[in-house]
Amino acid sequence: MSENIFTISYKVPETEDHSIDAELLGHSLISLKQAIVIADKKINGDESQVNVRVKANPPGSFGVEYSVLQLLDGAIDVVKYLGLTTAVTSASIIAILRHINSRPIEATINLDDDKNSTIVLADGEEITCPNLMKDLISNKDFRDKFQGALYSPVSTAKNPIIELKNENGETIETFKKEDINSFKKLPRNSLTETKENKKTVHIRLIQINFDKPGGWKAEYLNDLITVKMDDAIFINQVNENKQNFTKGDLFEVDLNKIEKLENGNLATIRYVVTKVHKRITR
Repeated sequence: MSENIFTISYKVPETEDHSIDAELLGHSLISLKQAIVIADKKINGDESQVNVRVKANPPGSFGVEYSVLQLLDGAIDVVKYLGLTTAVTSASIIAILRHINSRPIEATINLDDDKNSTIVLADGEEITCPNLMKDLISNKDFRDKFQGALYSPVSTAKNPIIELKNENGETIETFKKEDINSFKKLPRNSLTETKENKKTVHIRLIQINFDKPGGWKAEYLNDLITVKMDDAIFINQVNENKQNFTKGDLFEVDLNKIEKLENGNLATIRYVVTKVHKRITR
């Protein structure tokens, strides 16, 4: 088991007398706990559990001290992963959100190594990060809860400041208004995710298109699929009669299955043949 202690301090005119609206406080407490639980399950699996406790903290602002106890031995430190207990670096959720700074996320792409992903922003910038971080940053429920803890309590203040403090009460990070806006939830219908799965497989070519890469059809795993033929050498061989075959011939190919998800729901599936290796049978 491991324990982390940190404080989130809200500094706005409304908290100068060491008070805060009860509804805002209650919502922020529940939201942060739920965000930590969601993140822990994503990172450490469904069996992992965290115990989140709070207590009030000194005057001059309104701060809440959190104690987060992870009960699963060997679990990844979820609080550090989020960036709540160390100065913000590139290796935390808060750091990436701060860098994105409310810019719309256009898509996420899983990379071939199965460990990292690319987050594509609407302005064209691409950010590479571990899959787990991408999953949290693009997770609607997590982002809703994170907003409730780090944006909503001060969203109407003119010059809000949020401070993160360590267990000794030392400030390790300060967020001003432009930073705090980074913690807003995902805009509705703003996110697409692309998953690519490349394999060497056997397919039966059922229909070809002499004019362009699109419009080819193949039988794969007992289903008839439409494929794009991206192997220019194979197409040229077909057009020059150097590669002839009959309907239903079996080929060994590199097949890329591309799934596009919108807000977590499957929208489209595309298949692309990137390389034809050989014909197996006529």
